[in-house]
Amino acid sequence: MVHFAGPVSIKKAVPDGSEPERWVPLTTHYALARSDSIRTEGNATARLLYRDGSLVLLGPGSLVGVGDGPQSGAPLGIDSTLAWLFDRPPPQPTGLTRGADRPLRLYYPREGLVLTREPAFKWLRPWPGAPSYHLQLYVDYSPVTCQLDGALLAQVSTATDTALTFAQTRAATLTPGQRYWVQVRQDPDRSPADHSCFRVATDTEAEILRTLEHRLMDGPDHVLPRLQFAVFLARKHYYTDALLILEEVERRDPAYTSLPAWRNHILDLAGLSQLIRWP
Repeated sequence: MVHFAGPVSIKKAVPDGSEPERWVPLTTHYALARSDSIRTEGNATARLLYRDGSLVLLGPGSLVGVGDGPQSGAPLGIDSTLAWLFDRPPPQPTGLTRGADRPLRLYYPREGLVLTREPAFKWLRPWPGAPSYHLQLYVDYSPVTCQLDGALLAQVSTATDTALTFAQTRAATLTPGQRYWVQVRQDPDRSPADHSCFRVATDTEAEILRTLEHRLMDGPDHVLPRLQFAVFLARKHYYTDALLILEEVERRDPAYTSLPAWRNHILDLAGLSQLIRWP
């Protein structure tokens, strides 16, 4: 239960009958079990967050079982302040036109949100015979979301690399809550081959998501929870961070049997499924 307003009660099932089942009014966020029931009275509302990243809104006068939700998976109990994150639309790109015949494509940062203040940069399909690649990073001051209207923060040219660490750009650490524009070209004199607009998470957003990540990791199996967290991030438009988690899992546990399926799902969510696909 990540958010509720008004009188909301839960009833925990007691299968062995050792004690009577009773409705208990909620006073704070709550970690729900699959067998629990939820009741909203009067004009009350509530939101349930499931492990697959689904967010379910219960309207006034609802009476539901937790197991009736998405994939009947037990929800996550996290701070109720997390709920407002889900109502914020991601940045939408405008301005540059992408040519369908251009093979150069940004892999990350993707359009949307970025958790880290020092993101890495990676692009796909190296240009055949390209003399160099040229990456530029701008701050976006435009009052209209994601238009190229801001100061140049960094530009880097590389002869062969198709990935750069943040340190290699020599840019100052990015500002929480600020929008940025990144574009990559075949070389400094050509039009941009691809671009991305992203917003860095605020301090509050980053703290809440890191808290959720730590709670998910509280167990002996770290591979599946990390993949679940990656899907959660991708559903909330943190595509870059989801892709980075998948790369980390690939390095640490390349033999994980379902990793290709997880990655394909993230690629679909990030709009990359037409460019790269695992078998």
